[in-house]
Amino acid sequence: MILTITIPLMLISGVIYYVSLQTVKAEYKNSSNLILNNLSFNIDQYLQSIEKGTFMLIWMGSFRMRLRSG
Repeated sequence: MILTITIPLMLISGVIYYVSLQTVKAEYKNSSNLILNNLSFNIDQYLQSIEKGTFMLIWMGSFRMRLRSG
């Protein structure tokens, strides 16, 4: 009597555990990819901002030199 209840419950538990484990792995991979993509985008934005700032400083420096030389 106990075996007729215990064995099917163990099998069902094993299947549920396996499916849950696969779901957790997939969610972990998806969220990791999302975080890495967002981080990459933020780094690209930061580097573009630095590049624009550097070009602006160079342009302002050459503009000042032209004004002084006149």
